[in-house]
Amino acid sequence: MAFFTVNIDDSGTSPSQQVAIGCALIIPASHIVSLENTWERLKAKEHFSCFHMSEFAALNSKSEFASWSGKQRRVAAHVRRVIKKYGVKACSFSVKKDDYDELMPDEMKKYAGRYHYTWAIRHVLVLVEQWIASSDANEPLEFVFDSMGKRTDPRRLEVEAVMEEAEEVATHSGHLGRFKNYGFRDRCDLAALQCTDILAWTCYQASLWGFTKKPMTPLGTAMWNDFNKHLNGKWLHAVTVKREHLKDWIDRELADGRALARFRAREEARKNQGT
Repeated sequence: MAFFTVNIDDSGTSPSQQVAIGCALIIPASHIVSLENTWERLKAKEHFSCFHMSEFAALNSKSEFASWSGKQRRVAAHVRRVIKKYGVKACSFSVKKDDYDELMPDEMKKYAGRYHYTWAIRHVLVLVEQWIASSDANEPLEFVFDSMGKRTDPRRLEVEAVMEEAEEVATHSGHLGRFKNYGFRDRCDLAALQCTDILAWTCYQASLWGFTKKPMTPLGTAMWNDFNKHLNGKWLHAVTVKREHLKDWIDRELADGRALARFRAREEARKNQGT
């Protein structure tokens, strides 16, 4: 029985987007049923089937939010209250795609992730571990990822590899089972994942401004400011990786060599099992 669920989503996966981000919303497992009931009441009141923040923000003409201009602001405030009520901690990690592509050596991409958001998710797990240490949170945890299609989807396989590696490192540190309990679910089936999607969109807007100075929309600004001031600014831990910091991380990983060595050994073992 997990004490907390760590719901993880990403944003910026479209090739046209400049920033990739991983985001986690941590919710006590004992609150999940209450959250689902609250979300069902919201769906019935506002008449939507599944909350997609990007469609909601854009009032997408082909979505169920097309005619919501008159109530968008009110509903946005409502979903923020729900997220803050049930989520005990939120964190995000963002990277500029061009920086990642230009600085990350090809061999390291095999380990760190061919997909930008895989690297972001890797570091979101570090932020989750920092929260565990600072809050003395009870374990075990359950990690729930937004569905990435079929089990053979390379994006999903990379995330699974990250979780396996995180569990291996945690085991060596005396935390057996910390990252073992994870799975993939359809966002529309879980209120927690829909809440995480809202949070990820908000952090993406802020990181896009941070990297490119693209002005945030009034909705994005309202969402970001509200989440940022919650619990005196201690609720949301949002990290934006500058180019120089990314280069420093790569240099340290190459100089240390242990992570790459573990990755090579793991890949070799898999090849041997295949034969």
